[in-house]
Formats: sequence, structure tokens, C-alpha cells
Amino acid sequence: MDNNSTLQQGLDEFHKKNRKYFSESSSSKEEKEFLICHDITHIVFGCNTTIYGEGLVKIWTTFGITLSFWNVVKGYDEANAFKLFKTYSFSHILKNIVHFLV
Repeated sequence: MDNNSTLQQGLDEFHKKNRKYFSESSSSKEEKEFLICHDITHIVFGCNTTIYGEGLVKIWTTFGITLSFWNVVKGYDEANAFKLFKTYSFSHILKNIVHFLV
């Protein structure tokens, strides 16, 4: 994202770039709000959608907001966010674990 972009422009760019991860299925108001906050975290901290980037976003979300750990987990579960991990290949996971450890 360009540093001179607005948050909305960054969000639009993020959604366009990661369209394959977004579902058109109906969702609750709470789920939509949770996912928008999650996506904003990607933008603010410059995290991509690799497993490494998702891990960083989960850490920022878990420890950087006022929700309890279990409410964060519940939010991810209700938003079906964990299904994203099923799209990663074994080599992608292994490469990003090494990256995270380094």
C-alpha cells in the first residue's frame, strides 16, 4: 500500500488483491465487523496473507485489542477465518515457520 493512501483505499486494494479469500456468503453484522477489523490490521501493520502474515495479524489482534483471547478465537471461528489455512501448501507452511523462527 502506498504510504499516502487512505485507510479505505488500502482496504479496497487489500480486498482486490486477496479476492480469492473472500466469500460472498451471507454473514452476521458481528462477523463482518470482525473481518473488517482483521483486514485493517493487515493494512496498518503491512502484513500479507501468507501464513507468516496471518500469524502476525493474529498476534496483533490477540494482544492489541480489548477482547479477551477466547473472544478473539471465537470471532475468528465465527468468521470462518480458520478455513484460510486449508489453502496453504505444506511447503508454504514450512517456509513461513522457518521465516517466523528466524
